[in-house]
Amino acid sequence: DRTTYLGLFRFVNDEEVLDQVLGILSEQLWRSGCRRIVGPTGLSPRLQSGVLRDRFDRSPPLGTPYNPPYMHELLDQAMQPLDHSHLFHIAPREGLEPEKTGPAELAQSTPSRFSDELLLLFAQAFGHEDHMPQVDEAEAEFLIDWLQAWPCEFWLAMVGDEAAGFLVLQPDLSSTARRTNGGRNPLWKPWIWWQQKRPTQSGRLV
Repeated sequence: DRTTYLGLFRFVNDEEVLDQVLGILSEQLWRSGCRRIVGPTGLSPRLQSGVLRDRFDRSPPLGTPYNPPYMHELLDQAMQPLDHSHLFHIAPREGLEPEKTGPAELAQSTPSRFSDELLLLFAQAFGHEDHMPQVDEAEAEFLIDWLQAWPCEFWLAMVGDEAAGFLVLQPDLSSTARRTNGGRNPLWKPWIWWQQKRPTQSGRLV
């Protein structure tokens, strides 16, 4: 689609530096046929895309962007926003029995079935993003592999024998990831494993 994505894009707090980098990139990419630059993103355009604009005092959930406060201010001057997103939270209530009001039944699934049979659902889930390419099989498999770096559960909404929707649940281990620098040091692995087995105080709906 003649779009370049700035994966893992970082820069110092200097407007002139950012302008020079984007200017050089634009000139080189124009020669190769690129007509648009989108960023910052993660290794997939759907991972850690965008910049955090507020609530810097809170630890961001896994898979969401975290950046210095100056980053969004400088990008506002150099680029145009494509979209806005928000995170919401709710306190779960114990003993609440869900009411069945529709034809779907939730059933826990496995990642292998998720990746093989639900590519269409993946594409539909992300289909409203005009500034993103369609999800193909390679990206779907990458997203699933990336999610499984931490514990997660895959659930399908089944209508009869047909999958009609999906969701992914994870304990929010962002504080563990931050304290261990992503678990790069093997000495942290026993402690990370212990943290993953403990009851968590919060989770996230991916």
